[in-house]
Amino acid sequence: MVSLLVAAGLSPREALAAATSAPADRFALKDRGRIAPGLRADLLLVDGDPTADIDATLDIAGVWLAGRRLPGR
Repeated sequence: MVSLLVAAGLSPREALAAATSAPADRFALKDRGRIAPGLRADLLLVDGDPTADIDATLDIAGVWLAGRRLPGR
């Protein structure tokens, strides 16, 4: 989905924010949307720099849900 936002004209950084921190802010979800101590740890680790190349979001190296790494990645 974020690649479609980039194709529509957003920068990779803007597209990532549109998929993470912007909805969290809009819906007042104060425990998610960014990485900081005390916040919910739902993370997607990718191999590459998605701020430079949004397709790096497709090369998933690991997934964490509520601070626990999911098996298989």
